[in-house]
Amino acid sequence: MINENQKDWIFLEIKINLPQFLIKFKSVSNFYRLLSNGNYLFNRKPNRVFFKTNFYNGFYRSSIIGDRIKLVFLLKSQEKLINERLILELKIRIKKLMYCDVNVDDLNGMDEVDRILLNSVNGINFYQKILGSYTG
Repeated sequence: MINENQKDWIFLEIKINLPQFLIKFKSVSNFYRLLSNGNYLFNRKPNRVFFKTNFYNGFYRSSIIGDRIKLVFLLKSQEKLINERLILELKIRIKKLMYCDVNVDDLNGMDEVDRILLNSVNGINFYQKILGSYTG
């Protein structure tokens, strides 16, 4: 699944102040919905079109660390190699929703918890499926 071709995958880690996150988004699924399916514009292109054009598979999970929520996304890109333009545009779109810390990397940049989960037989169950993950 994810090990097929690691160069197609983006590891995305977002950290947001928990009280502010809860006031603005209410839930992780609402945050993802606004990010991937919203009509927020950047470069005259809504998030919905950006995600539909650039990503076709993915997973996410969340955890609370102190007074911050950490969202981890694994997104499979339509492009064979991830480029800087795509990463920069993704960061900007996230920060337009709410100011936060954003780390974008390839799968080699993921933390130990995600590495353990993804290498475990049942570890993927800790993630929510998104995009085209439901088909096939």
